[in-house]
Amino acid sequence: MDVSNAFLHGDLEEVYMEVPDGLKGLSYLEGTVLKLNNSLYGLKQVTRQWFIKLSEYLKHMGFEQSLDDYSVFKMLSVVLIVYVDDIMLAGPVLGEIERVKQELKKGFKVKDLGNMRYFMGLEVARSIEGISQ
Repeated sequence: MDVSNAFLHGDLEEVYMEVPDGLKGLSYLEGTVLKLNNSLYGLKQVTRQWFIKLSEYLKHMGFEQSLDDYSVFKMLSVVLIVYVDDIMLAGPVLGEIERVKQELKKGFKVKDLGNMRYFMGLEVARSIEGISQ
């Protein structure tokens, strides 16, 4: 799955910025700074804020975060792995995976990419015997 505009979901701490160049000629903005209400791509803390938001949502759903690798979450027999704005779901029961997908769609705009073909630079090949890379 792919999360659309993932970094825009993060909650910001108070962040202020100078008036952008395109607006500097406006007299009523002289000597002011702007407070951001939403995250923007390019901010240093945006990836961290996004991951905090997603982690809290997953924990609320019932997932437990791995202590060995914080990007891995487990609930019942479903394993969920996060890499930036990509999510991989795996498990033996398709119904559980579908339920997790539906819950994720309630909280975020996600695109279901179907069966995994690539993840973190690895190509996944499927056959009758199973999965190989």
